[in-house]
Amino acid sequence: TTTTTVTAAPTATTLGKVVNLATTVSPNTATGVVVFKDASSNTLCTVASLTTGAGNCDWTPGTATSYVVTAHYTSSNLSAFTSSTSSTTTVTVNAGITVSAGSDPSTIYGTSTTSSAFTTSGGTGAKTWTVVLASDSSTVSGITISSGVITVAATTAAGTYSMTVKATDTVSSVGTKAATVTVSAAALTITSTTTSATKVYETSNPTFSFSSSGLKNGESISSVTNTFTGTSYNSTSVPSDVGSYTVTPSAAVFGSGSASNYTITYATVAYSITKASQSVLWSPTTTYQTS
Repeated sequence: TTTTTVTAAPTATTLGKVVNLATTVSPNTATGVVVFKDASSNTLCTVASLTTGAGNCDWTPGTATSYVVTAHYTSSNLSAFTSSTSSTTTVTVNAGITVSAGSDPSTIYGTSTTSSAFTTSGGTGAKTWTVVLASDSSTVSGITISSGVITVAATTAAGTYSMTVKATDTVSSVGTKAATVTVSAAALTITSTTTSATKVYETSNPTFSFSSSGLKNGESISSVTNTFTGTSYNSTSVPSDVGSYTVTPSAAVFGSGSASNYTITYATVAYSITKASQSVLWSPTTTYQTS
């Protein structure tokens, strides 16, 4: 007399994943073949020979349904060992994962945003969410997903990102959906400044610098290049001749942050050098004539 058992791992899975079916036959000296069958007597897989009364084989279900599985042992030595059939085990096969809903988040650099929630159907157990670049499956700093909602941080670099949203179940089956994350450059205005818009010829120069409006995330600009233009004059050196000039900033150097995250407008300031006042000292001389 023999006793045959059957186990399956896992007992709940997703279509397309492999299920390992295992059996034991007691006594463990029994020899022969074990065939795993479903309730309709379809063969799922076969153990051609036992090793100390045990064996296993892999089966890939072809349909999302529940399978009632039994192990059928056929003895190769009926004079010593009788054939036997196990009790049943059930394997539940779920449909593959489909990711749906959700939205493509769009924002301006320096402002965080979120998508609407992506959802899933099918799969086995809880889902783990990830969002990666479609091109190479790498992550993007500042773009994350939790509970199906994409979050774009305020520090995410400006650009258009073609992403893949992934939902992975407990048996490592994966469902995907494409998403596009857009972070537009923020508007930044840099203006040349002067401590005095005018000076008198040959007096001390005012101080020239710059101001900015629109920096995000606590970023800073360390310097700009101020260029002075006027009649027959175009230089980064402060002019000394009388005339009217336009001071134009350019080539901003960021102390922190990056120019690539901004659309920069450079604004000018007017500057002029006026003529100095002239003083004429007159000292009359009187001549007296006597006769």
